[in-house]
Amino acid sequence: MPKMDGLEATKRIMELSPVPIVIVSGTRDIGEVSVSFQALEAGALTAIQRPLGRELDAVLAELRRIIAAEFPIVADVTRHLLQMRGKMFRPTLLLLAARATGEVAPRDVRLAAVVELIHLATLVHDDSVDHSALRRGQPTINALFSHQIAVIMGDFLYSRAIIELVRVGDLDPLQVFARVTNEMTIGEMRQLARLLTDAITRRDDVKPRGHVIARIGNRGAFW
Repeated sequence: MPKMDGLEATKRIMELSPVPIVIVSGTRDIGEVSVSFQALEAGALTAIQRPLGRELDAVLAELRRIIAAEFPIVADVTRHLLQMRGKMFRPTLLLLAARATGEVAPRDVRLAAVVELIHLATLVHDDSVDHSALRRGQPTINALFSHQIAVIMGDFLYSRAIIELVRVGDLDPLQVFARVTNEMTIGEMRQLARLLTDAITRRDDVKPRGHVIARIGNRGAFW
């Protein structure tokens, strides 16, 4: 199977999508594409996801497998998290990238579940940091349980994601996720520093938050 570079795979994803995906901005650097996607209406996203129904169901099954735990509190929290899951936009992008370069393989489904798992971990930590009471119309983990449980649960989700990446046996996605997670953490610290000191310029603040990193290689997009 021929390997596509970032721009070729991105164009292929746009061709496969049944509705337009608009790239607002983009740069290319050694096979990586840094893009910002125009917000999609709910109906448009549903149309994009319709051909991926079986694969997205498999992603949800993987999510349940990865975060399954016998410890009662963890089991209660993960059950609530799965009820709070969002539009599955990030797994959708990864699966589309996989289709653009061939058939969707079990490895792609596992990586798509990891993408969503890391996203859930960031939401759990964000809600705790922001003291948010609701997420998608439901109580947040920190509101329903406690801030301590929210912090530890976010760490639990990150650790499960790392375990799955190690099991994949490929350093490329592990390196990408490690870098992106670090950049998100720095972005959060910049936001907190801005609240505390109001000394960060708009340019410095927007850079970590204002783009979605889509690393599109031979078998998928990683964020």
